[in-house]
Amino acid sequence: LSYFRERAESINAAERGDTILVRGLHHETVVIRKDGITLLGDDAVLQPPDTPTSPCGPSGFCVLGDVNFQTGNVSEYVEDVSINGFTIRNFHDFGIVAFGARDAKFIKNRAFNNGEYGIAAFFSTGTRVISNTTGNDGEAGIYIGSSPQANATVTGNNTYGNLFGIFVRDALGGSISGNSVHNNCMGILFLA
Repeated sequence: LSYFRERAESINAAERGDTILVRGLHHETVVIRKDGITLLGDDAVLQPPDTPTSPCGPSGFCVLGDVNFQTGNVSEYVEDVSINGFTIRNFHDFGIVAFGARDAKFIKNRAFNNGEYGIAAFFSTGTRVISNTTGNDGEAGIYIGSSPQANATVTGNNTYGNLFGIFVRDALGGSISGNSVHNNCMGILFLA
């Protein structure tokens, strides 16, 4: 059994400020709905399970607030979640995705060969995407969208081999700087 199946109670029982160290290969989808949790990967790899079941679809990590997906309204954000140091690959949808997150941090991860986006944030604010590598993801290596108060920071990332290196859609505020964006169909796209 994987770390996450054996220790799902660890994430559920974690309190704000707790760090959970993860090692090894895991065939899981991980949904985080609690504030202030840090997942720290030490040579940890996340790949799809045989039968993915998740409110976020077939994705690797999902930071999930209380979101109305029809209207985009967030009634309660999940706050201050950090995912650091993982390799996330081969998921049908997203490597890492946030829906209704405030101040989520995705740092030094590697997201490869995911069907949609390597790392993405929707209906979120204050997202920080720092020093990650994304490659050969179906649509965008990094995506910030549907976030009228995005105030996102995207810096120091390396993104290649995607349809779009960085894709920003319907998102206001923040900064994109110091990224290496190469060998994508389009480097950086701002839409609407």
